[in-house]
Amino acid sequence: MPRSTRPCLSFIKQMIHNGTHYEKAFEALLQYRQIPYTGINQARKAIFSGVRLKSFDFLIYPPRKLNLIADVKGRKFSYSSFAHGKLGQSWTTFDDVQGLQAWQKVFGEDYIAVFIFAYWLEDIPDNPAPDLPAKLFNFEDHWYYFTVVELDTYQLVMHPRSPSWQTVYIPARLFRKITQPIDNFLRPMRTISHHRKEALRTGS
Repeated sequence: MPRSTRPCLSFIKQMIHNGTHYEKAFEALLQYRQIPYTGINQARKAIFSGVRLKSFDFLIYPPRKLNLIADVKGRKFSYSSFAHGKLGQSWTTFDDVQGLQAWQKVFGEDYIAVFIFAYWLEDIPDNPAPDLPAKLFNFEDHWYYFTVVELDTYQLVMHPRSPSWQTVYIPARLFRKITQPIDNFLRPMRTISHHRKEALRTGS
């Protein structure tokens, strides 16, 4: 992809989160968008001392009514499939679901728990579809697409994936209906409720 379409990353401050490259890329996006947040590495001692629950990745404070309790799930995905409207895998563990549910109760009604699926797109050509660069984010020469599912919605439609590994997932067609671009959660206006209800009404 042409270098001119890549955002300048000179804004990046000291990274709070010491996790995977998916989590670091998402943190870079938050800094680029100037969205206030707290990385769980920084917050664990101050807020979660003595609480034994599966951890999440970020507390995010966008310019909207509800703050986000975010668990980032990184997945590698084909650019070609993404360009044809597909999304990557949606699985997570049952422990992750239960942990986020518990944290949402801890933080209360001013917070909403979400899974953020971070797709690292491979093999992007030099001349991608014209509308794609605006949807993607570049970090350390890797291109990412971030999409979000609210925990409550995920729980309503999740299916068992592997009983032995205690994993769950959402069927691909339904996942495409209920997931939302990250911008819908970072903009001031909440735009996801009607979309989510319509997707659940029509089913998979």
